[in-house]
Amino acid sequence: MKITVLGKKIVAFFAIALLGFSLAGCLEESGGDVTLEKAQENVNSVLGKIFFSSDVLQNVTSNLELVKQNVNYPDVEIKWESNQEDLVKIEENSEGKLEAVVTRPELDDPRIEEGKDYVVVVLTVSASQTVGDEVASGTKEFTLRVKTVSVDKEGTILEVKQAVIDSLVERGVALNTNDSKNALFCVTYGRVLLQISKSMIISDGTQSVVVYGDYSSTCKVGDLVRVQGGVYSYFGQIEFASEVAVTKLDENDSHAGITVCGYEDATIEGYTTALTAAVDENRKVVDKEAILDFSGATYRLWAKVLKEEAAPGDKYALEDPETGTKISIYHYATDDANLAAEMDKWVGKYVYINAVTIDRYSSNDVYRVLWDGSTLVEAPAPSLDDAQKVVKAIAELESTKFALLNYNGQEFAFPTVSVADVTIDWATTPATLVQDGKLVVTEDGVAQLVATVTCGDASDTVTLEINVRVNETIVTVAEAVNAAKGDIVTIQGVVEVLFGSKNNYYIADETGAILVYASCDYKLGQTVKLIGEVDVFNGTPQIKSGATVTLVEDTTWTMATPKQVTIAEVLAYTADNALYGAYLQSSGVLVKSGNYYYLADATDSTKKISLYNSNVVAELAEFADTDKVVTLNFYFYGNAKSDWSGDYRVIFAGRDGEYVLPTLTDEETANKVLDNLDVPETVTDDFSLPTVDGLVWSLKEVSDVVILNGETVSVNRPAVGEADATVVFVASYTYKDVLYTKEFPVVVKALQETTGEKKVTYTFDNTTAKGTALTADTALEIFNAAYVTGDTANSLTAVTATKVYEGNGQGGAYENQSGFLKMGASKDNGELTLTFADGVKVTKVEITCHDWYTQSDTYPTNSNTVAVNDSTPVLAPYNQNGTPEVMTFTLEEATNVVKIVSAKRIFVFSITVYFE
Repeated sequence: MKITVLGKKIVAFFAIALLGFSLAGCLEESGGDVTLEKAQENVNSVLGKIFFSSDVLQNVTSNLELVKQNVNYPDVEIKWESNQEDLVKIEENSEGKLEAVVTRPELDDPRIEEGKDYVVVVLTVSASQTVGDEVASGTKEFTLRVKTVSVDKEGTILEVKQAVIDSLVERGVALNTNDSKNALFCVTYGRVLLQISKSMIISDGTQSVVVYGDYSSTCKVGDLVRVQGGVYSYFGQIEFASEVAVTKLDENDSHAGITVCGYEDATIEGYTTALTAAVDENRKVVDKEAILDFSGATYRLWAKVLKEEAAPGDKYALEDPETGTKISIYHYATDDANLAAEMDKWVGKYVYINAVTIDRYSSNDVYRVLWDGSTLVEAPAPSLDDAQKVVKAIAELESTKFALLNYNGQEFAFPTVSVADVTIDWATTPATLVQDGKLVVTEDGVAQLVATVTCGDASDTVTLEINVRVNETIVTVAEAVNAAKGDIVTIQGVVEVLFGSKNNYYIADETGAILVYASCDYKLGQTVKLIGEVDVFNGTPQIKSGATVTLVEDTTWTMATPKQVTIAEVLAYTADNALYGAYLQSSGVLVKSGNYYYLADATDSTKKISLYNSNVVAELAEFADTDKVVTLNFYFYGNAKSDWSGDYRVIFAGRDGEYVLPTLTDEETANKVLDNLDVPETVTDDFSLPTVDGLVWSLKEVSDVVILNGETVSVNRPAVGEADATVVFVASYTYKDVLYTKEFPVVVKALQETTGEKKVTYTFDNTTAKGTALTADTALEIFNAAYVTGDTANSLTAVTATKVYEGNGQGGAYENQSGFLKMGASKDNGELTLTFADGVKVTKVEITCHDWYTQSDTYPTNSNTVAVNDSTPVLAPYNQNGTPEVMTFTLEEATNVVKIVSAKRIFVFSITVYFE
């Protein structure tokens, strides 16, 4: 049956009339309408939950993250103001987070009062909620003491690094320490040499230095920058790492003549030997000039590429062709799939490679470098004389990895080498250690393997050591926790919890649990045996990486009974008495700060413990920043700082039975149901509203563009040339005989003029953010809002985005602007996947876009590419005077999934999709 527009109006009228009759008896009890008084309560609640600790307010030295919105009060708008924007400026960063960006005053700032070392800045946060024509509002002020800065050294990078090393030597501090408490505040200028993960390296022709922090959205390789901040030795790596401020400079700046250091020819053996000789046995600096190259030196190395884990977590290594000395390529340089694929091409071959020294891994003394990503050049194989062959063979023997513990009766083979023409004669201490291919161990301890390596007239010896035991002794986890650093222990227990990006884990038995700082290859609950070395970090006992773990039994995890503690009791722990690995239970309120969660005392939110690397499940996260008390089971991890002045950390796994949600009032329960209803904001076709027991849908006003039948909505879009129509759906939810309501406005898009081709165009000129990353929640909303033309229904069902941003923050051609999408980052590809309804067949995609940079002498040609559904990448149109061009991709196979990939950064202004 065909229903006319008039017929639709009649049907809609009767649907509303029947609903009105059925609900008339309980409408007066509705708790869903927001009054001005209720809105003011919401505003006051939001302001009450915004706070900074007094320690932070009185000692401001770096940026502060600010609250943009309280998810539990979505209708309350939050705004921030600073009374001195030259010191504290409110800005949104590249990740879409709101920050108070701090620039510390100089000592001669006239605003500094006599006898003070700070300038007072007032931050004002205002909150408001609109109810009809009225507005509930409130403000709250925070008084910040922005500390002055005294510059210890301003100069070249070489001079800055020399000042830090001089300080280490004068104080007798070892190079391999975290010397952050004695940072020197320095200022220098340079050009960006490399961008890596959460750091970049700058260079000025005198030296290079690490700058800690992700500046990929504001600085690109080659940019001229001014850097200020605290510089110190972080386990040997000299870096700007505290209170860092980076300013990108124009090319007409007085420092524009700065150039980066070139890559000097060097050998792995030569530079590592010099660095090793530059410190004594206690790692204190004895050669200040040589140690400058510990981090930041730029070398062109002759090396053999190896695919092996020379340092934990790394995937590739470089070997000196003549001596066999190995260094590790820091994995951040090869985490990118394209770079890893390029490195794979050269495994086992001799190359020249550009590398930047970075540090020395403490657990095995392997030096690490960063590859700059440039093309490797094939190099000649070594031509070794007899003496060099002996040296290289000994280096291979010294890199042998033995089992941590070796037992009596165990089969044993002496290590071999790949060097040709050498012979190896073995002797052992005790002499009877190896008989008939097996170990004969009569006493626990350390045995020696002495190899005499001979080639022609050249010969040398090397002594290797292995740990031997008569019998295997399994200690309890509690004994392992209390063992001395460096002890090798054997424990047996269950895999208790896995956490963090590296899949670290705890092993537990009936006496306790201990952290294993390595990736777990086993399942939760399985019983394993571990042989490993005990380590201590910031007071926390742990088993260091490199342990041997074997499966004992495929058991199932069961939850232990936690020890009940208060948050105050946890905060009273010290490094000496903390219950490391203990399974605990505590109650408090959940607080979210940025991406991190804390469990805070319900009466004093400044007393809180960090849910470190934890799994805060969605139904629990809903109660963050409310006054609702939750109960959690967790494992005590330790403290963030070695002096225990940092966050107290616990591991919360979020498994069933490990948390208790708060008890809600009837009104809170009902409103939670209403708030969780998923209603589309924009529609072009028939759709269904969500269903819940006790929920009835109605229209606020009669409309000729929709017919509501239960939860099914038939859509009659406005005609071509007419405006989009907004329809308000009313959700009426009855809970315990009380009615609660919530309104949901939905935009019905008008029809567009038919072009003869089935297509949909998404135009992004209405986007307002300036560098906010798209998420799974926001991407589809943005595309639905961007749907403006097309003669086929917008059947887009899902959008996933990786490194795709609404608008642009800093850098590129459109700094701090909106009205487009930005795809990609300086070292990461952008990926955008559009999934249409089943049966839809996409045949062609047009992308209106252009490259990241404005054309200039510095960037005369484009460099970034675009591909669709694994097509051959095509260079994006160059950005000439801000005019985008259309890139057309005809798909080899019609499909309902369109995947767009940008190799690094482009700006996208519209996307048109054609259908069969």
